[in-house]
Amino acid sequence: MTTSVSRNLVALALAALPGAAVVSPAQDAPSFVGTWTLNAEKTEPPKERVIEDPEATGAGKTMRTGLGGRGGSSGGSAGGGGGGTARGGRGNFRLIFGGMVAASRTLKVTQADSIVSIEDEDGPVFLNLRADGKVLEETMTNQTVLKTKAQWRKNELVVERSHDTDGSARMILRIDAKNPKQLVVDFHYEHKRQRRTIDQRRIYDAALP
Repeated sequence: MTTSVSRNLVALALAALPGAAVVSPAQDAPSFVGTWTLNAEKTEPPKERVIEDPEATGAGKTMRTGLGGRGGSSGGSAGGGGGGTARGGRGNFRLIFGGMVAASRTLKVTQADSIVSIEDEDGPVFLNLRADGKVLEETMTNQTVLKTKAQWRKNELVVERSHDTDGSARMILRIDAKNPKQLVVDFHYEHKRQRRTIDQRRIYDAALP
C-alpha cells in the first residue's frame, strides 16, 4: 500500500513540473500515413435502407444505390448549401461532406500529432482535422450550419459530419488487423428528413512505394 501511494505522489509531482509531458490518445493512435488505392473487388456495394416507407407501414426495405463510383453526371454545383440528396447534387455533397459519400479511388493521408489530413483524386477531403473529439461548427453561405467532429477510438479514427438539411455522415478508418497493408473505411449516411440510410464498407490497399 505504501509503495502504491508513493508512486502516485511521484507521478503527481512530475505532472506538476513545468514542461511536463502530457500523454495524449493521439500518441498511441495507429498511423494511416501514405497513399491508399481502392480495392474495388473487396469493397462492398453501397446499401440504402428506407427507414419508413411512404405508407407508414414501418416495413423498411433495402436497395442498391449507385454511390460506389465517381462516374456519371455530377449534378448540382460545387457551392451552395442544403437540399441536396445522395442521388444528386454531388458537388454540393462534396462541399458539405468532404468527399465522404462517394468512394474515393485513392486516399492520401498525412498525420502530425492529433492533426489528420486526407486528400483524394479530386482534392482535399479533410484538411487539418483535429482528432480531439471537439465539435467544430461552420456557417455555410446559405446560413445553414455544418458540424464536424473527429476522434480516436482505440485503433480507429472516427470522423462525423452533420448538416441542417442534408443529414449526417460518419466515416470510420482502421487498419485491417489481419492485413496491415489494407485500410478499412466504414461509411454511414443518414438523411432523417428522407428517412433513409446508406452504408458501405470500403477496402483500400497500400500503394506500392
